[in-house]
Amino acid sequence: MKKMFLFSLLLLISSIITIPISLVFDSELLLVIGILLPIIIGTFSMILFWKYTMQYPKNEVEEFKNISLPKNIETNIVLTFVNQNGVWTYRHDNQEIKINLKGYLFPTSFIKSYVIRQLRYHLVNKKLPITDLFRRKFLIKKYVANNIYLETINNKRTSRTVVVRQGVSLHTLLSQLISQSSYYRDLLFMRSLVSLKRNKSFIDEVIYNNRRRTTKSK
Repeated sequence: MKKMFLFSLLLLISSIITIPISLVFDSELLLVIGILLPIIIGTFSMILFWKYTMQYPKNEVEEFKNISLPKNIETNIVLTFVNQNGVWTYRHDNQEIKINLKGYLFPTSFIKSYVIRQLRYHLVNKKLPITDLFRRKFLIKKYVANNIYLETINNKRTSRTVVVRQGVSLHTLLSQLISQSSYYRDLLFMRSLVSLKRNKSFIDEVIYNNRRRTTKSK
């Protein structure tokens, strides 16, 4: 699946080049192909990405279903995940979370999407549509005075990215797509998408993950 996704990206880049070629040769046919082909291949690449993402994490949900956050008494809160052979570990208050992402192309974005979902679950649960888990920006009033950072340590290399800025949880485009993976079939069809936007049901990491695994097995 990974190789198919990477190959589709290569095709997408190649197809985009068709547009300037069509302008050089003043070909309407090439121009139409240059417009339509990236859309088709781009959609195909996105589906492959979602299906590829659904293969992770490789460990059981019991090891990462809930995350314990530091109390918001400090302005800046840092959540540190350490990588060891593809398994990312977070420790806080005698809690240990393990997320097995061995072989995944975008582990930091995967962890970021996981953390953001954890922060949003209690607000979305039975109150707001499930699609609010995927929004690029979402206000969490509890942390309005805080910035929350995701710190990743990988082979002694440390990087830090913002997850919440003054109470606003921030998905990147990539982490947003990762969180959408469990619901990609709904997002592809208008009728399902409308239903998803109206769905105010109980949701947590166990339900999200079980749905992902159920969808993957179909």
